[in-house]
This record gives sequence, structure tokens and C-alpha cells, in this order.
Amino acid sequence: MIQSIIVAAAVAAFGQLETSEANDVQDKVDRLVRQLDARDRADRVAAEQSLIDMGPTILPLLPEIDASTSSEKKDRLTRIRSELEKGTAVQSADASTITLSGRMSLGDFLTKVREQTNNNVADFRNRFGEGGDVEIDVDLKDEPFWKAMDSVLDQTGLTVFNSSGELRTVALTSRNPGERDRSGFAEYSGPFRIEATEISTQRNLRSPAIQGMRIRLDVLWEPRLTPLLIRQPYANLKVVTDDGNELASTVPDGSAEIPVQSTVAGVDLVIPFDLPDRSADQIDSLSGTLYALIPGKQVQFEFEKLENARDIAQRQSGVTVTLDRVIKNRDIYEVRIRVKLAQNAAQRQTHLDWASNNIVQLVGKDGKKVDEPNFEPYFEREGEIGYRYLFPLDDEIKNYKLLYKTPASMVEVPVQYELKNIDLP
Repeated sequence: MIQSIIVAAAVAAFGQLETSEANDVQDKVDRLVRQLDARDRADRVAAEQSLIDMGPTILPLLPEIDASTSSEKKDRLTRIRSELEKGTAVQSADASTITLSGRMSLGDFLTKVREQTNNNVADFRNRFGEGGDVEIDVDLKDEPFWKAMDSVLDQTGLTVFNSSGELRTVALTSRNPGERDRSGFAEYSGPFRIEATEISTQRNLRSPAIQGMRIRLDVLWEPRLTPLLIRQPYANLKVVTDDGNELASTVPDGSAEIPVQSTVAGVDLVIPFDLPDRSADQIDSLSGTLYALIPGKQVQFEFEKLENARDIAQRQSGVTVTLDRVIKNRDIYEVRIRVKLAQNAAQRQTHLDWASNNIVQLVGKDGKKVDEPNFEPYFEREGEIGYRYLFPLDDEIKNYKLLYKTPASMVEVPVQYELKNIDLP
């Protein structure tokens, strides 16, 4: 009994210490935020840098910007939030690692991978009428996700099926006959896997000026990440063939920009180059930097009393979500939602339907969720987009609350790579 009391007292003291430390951090943040409006510019600059140096953990402690916020403080808070959210996104762009050893079924391996990395990998073979589970031998210690997956896929004769149709999921299927191994041919860059999969050349005999070569790159990412856009500027690509020549892109000022849906695990980048000289047998090196627009910290909004909801706006971490209205049409409820990111984040790619990947759910009083509704855009302007979601319900919507999850920012992360020894046709 006495021992239990001592343990309880220790736990309580520890909790108080944590609360005290949290209060100290909040007090420091509040003091520095006030200093953003200091009379001396040097003090304002120092306060901004101090808040950035405190790291992403203070994001929830920063005040929201409203009509009473001075223009000076608004600008500095916007920059501070942007830098901290960028730090969070860059951290998430590190590769996950896998540590496993022994003999196990493929199904058990995929379950353990999900537990260690938060990456959902699904065996789709049964959907194509193919074989059941297989046994594998693994000996992995802090192995990057894609490198580990390639070794297992080579052992099982499987490959990746990019269009799984499921949210944030990598699908596995059987390889085509004669398909080469995956290990040794790809570049692993953080959570990304990049591989040259096809080279095609063209020479128009009637119009000799129409000629060139196209290289297809398969770009995969860990499904927990799911970028919103992949962008490859052609100007920062460098291709050197084994005869010492460097190939130029046929559109050096152009770029490939591919919007990404959350139900795909990768995209194909097709890059145009000049034809190589006939003396070349292979590409010694293909190097470049692509840019992945990835979502920052996720924030969740809750709306209740939906039967009377109209033009209700909530703001968190620089993102504003507005529940425009709820319309009933027989047993279908149409829920209209607008989402707006902070201007500096939204300007990057306002034309993309980036919010189509956001999660929207109705949750009943019993905890039952109604999700994955049909949806379509109904509103768009710079930095803001609106969707109408259609929920079929057997019940009245007043018995539900609405949950909406969205990234608070979008951050463009550079992904450097170099592929070597690519055979030319």
C-alpha cells in the first residue's frame, strides 16, 4: 500500500513537472511573439529567429493571425510558421528503416513493415487470380524501406503495381516473364525510389530535324508520404554517355509537372533529350534533382449541428476551413467545404486539386464513420478551393459531426538522384 502511494506520488510529481515545463515554453513563446512588435528592429529580428530556433514543436503554441494582428507581426508569424512547417516536412522526407530477421511469410513481413514504418503495402496477387502466401528469409537491420522491399520482391518474384486504387498503398503483383531484378538498378533518395525503365529513340526520315530520345523514369515514394506534385525541371538534368559526350534536353527551359493522387504509388517521368552519337553504347550517368511538393503537418477540424450549418469558418495553423452549407436531397446530404491555406503556401500550385486528397468523414454518436464520399469541386480561386461531398445516410445528419483533415501547408522538397550504366537501344 505504502509503495503504491509512493509510486502514485512520483507519477503525479512527474506530471506536474511536465506541465510546469510546458507552461515555461508557452510563456517564452508568448514573450517572443510580443517582441515581434518591438520598437527596435534588431529586437524584432532576434525574436523571429529565436522562435524558429525553438523548432516545430512550438507550432501549436503560436497565436492565430486575425484582424487585430499588426502587419509587422503578421508577416513575421507567417514566415516563422512557414519555416517551422518546412522543417517538419523535411524531417518526414527521411527514409523509413526496417529491422527484421528470420524466416516468415510474406504476409507477416508486410504486417511488420506497416508497424515499423507506417507504410501500407498490400499483396494484390489474389485479385488477379494468382498464388497464395510465400515464405521468405530476411536479414535486415536499419535498411531503408525501398532497398529492403526490393530485396524481398526479388526473392519472391514480385513487383510494384502503381495504381492500387487504395489510399496511400503500395500494391504488389507478380512480375512479367523475363523481367529483371529490382535491386541494383534504382537510386534510393530518402523515401523515394527512382529507376530508368525505358528508352525510346526517334528519327523522322522526311524531316531530319525531328529526332530525339526519351527516357522514362519510374518514381516511387513511401506511401505514408504521398506528394501532391512531382516536378522535374529539365535544366538541372545531366546525361553523360560512355563516349564522353553530354546530352542536352530538347526543351532545356521546360519541366515535367505531374499532379499526384493519393491512390497511386508512383508516377512516370518522360524526359526528352537529343539523340546520342552512334558511338555510344550506354549512358554512364543520368543525374538530376526533382522536386516533390509534400503536405506539411495535418490538422483536424470538427463541425457539429450540421442541420443548421451555414458559412462556419474555423482556422488552425494558418489554414482556414469553411463549412459553406449542408443540403439534403432525399437520403443524400451534400456537404460543401472550402479550404484555404496561408497565402505563401497556396501560391505555389493553386491550380492543382490538392485538396482532393483531404480526409472528410461523418461520425455518428455511436462512433460509426461514414467516409469516402463522392465529391467534385465547385469553387476555386487563388489559394482556396471548395468541394461538394455527397453522403448517403439512413439517419438524420443532426446525429453526426463532421471531421475534416487537411495539411496546414505544402513544402517543396528537393530529391537528388544519379542513375548509372543505362544501356542504350
